[in-house]
Amino acid sequence: MINTFNYINSNIKRGIPITPGQIEIPKNKIEIDYPSYTISSREESQGYSSYRADSERVEVLANVFPVFLFAVVALVSLTIMMRFVEEERTNIGTFKALGYGNGSIAIKFLLYSTSAAILGASLGYTFLPNLIIKAYLASSTLGSDYQLNFA
Repeated sequence: MINTFNYINSNIKRGIPITPGQIEIPKNKIEIDYPSYTISSREESQGYSSYRADSERVEVLANVFPVFLFAVVALVSLTIMMRFVEEERTNIGTFKALGYGNGSIAIKFLLYSTSAAILGASLGYTFLPNLIIKAYLASSTLGSDYQLNFA
């Protein structure tokens, strides 16, 4: 029986055939390293748990933020409309002197306030949540695919 690698190599180079029976492989020299796998749940992922904790904090803030924002917007709108009416007082008097009624004069102010409310609501409903979610996803290891569902 042949058990040295050099001897087998030299016989192959000379053209001497070697049969499988001539080769002896020592059983104790074969070492096979099997790969090891670790299976973790989603909750054990550091990125997922961090994102989940951030989401829970945002959820708590989301209960208070709209009330605070609505109060600020109401005060700002009231102040702006009072200034607007004060500045337009001369024009209002002129329109009344020309025979316009209170309703036709009020339409100007209603259109102004309605357009501001629609623009603010649409931006606050779509733009602001998208901006916040992109800011959180930028620092996380989760993907950028997300879908905002409003209830």
